[in-house]
Amino acid sequence: MKSLTKQTHYLIIALVVMGLQSCIRSGDEYSPMAIGTVQVETGDINTLYFDLDSGYKLFPNNPENLVAYDLKTNDRVFIQFTELDENTSKKELTAKIKMLQQVETGNVEFTQDDSSAEGLIQASDRINITEAYIANGFLTLKYSYIGQPSVWDHTIQLYATKDNKIEDTKILKLYLTHDASEDNSTYINNGIISFPITEINDLVKAAEEVSITSKTIYSGVQETAVYIKK
Repeated sequence: MKSLTKQTHYLIIALVVMGLQSCIRSGDEYSPMAIGTVQVETGDINTLYFDLDSGYKLFPNNPENLVAYDLKTNDRVFIQFTELDENTSKKELTAKIKMLQQVETGNVEFTQDDSSAEGLIQASDRINITEAYIANGFLTLKYSYIGQPSVWDHTIQLYATKDNKIEDTKILKLYLTHDASEDNSTYINNGIISFPITEINDLVKAAEEVSITSKTIYSGVQETAVYIKK
């Protein structure tokens, strides 16, 4: 299970409001911001680059300034950058990295079957999925819930079933739960979380569709389609 941290809350709000691949204002200039996955050889910061969820590779022209972040391969990060140079034919970007922030991550857990998964959903606190996609080996969710993360420790968890029916339905069904830790606040909060799909990669490949079931804030239990970026 993965708990949300105060450190990332305010940055996440900004990203959600402006979109996963967007821009934020710095003085009189706009600096692009994106989500990506770190690729780096151990001990050699000069080999570091980012696989962006947009499909581009981003190469920093100031790798020496990234040493303090202690980045590892497959770390998920928000990236703000400037001085952008784009090679469209190679889908590559070179830029100066202005800011990095870890993306909240969690592991996909397994429950026995659809019946046990439905029990988890019924016991879950309410949560809305506003965007869901798979890219770079991660399932990333943009979501909303009622609560006050600056005070309470909310937990988001994604489940697959051991007894899946993909052979019959061609649909991989996943289940998202939310533990509000008895937070009775009335604020609508937004967040982003990524789950590595290593444990369910074969299921994703075998499925023609992927959906996530959750108990929504106002509309009861609903399914959300997951977009798979090729």
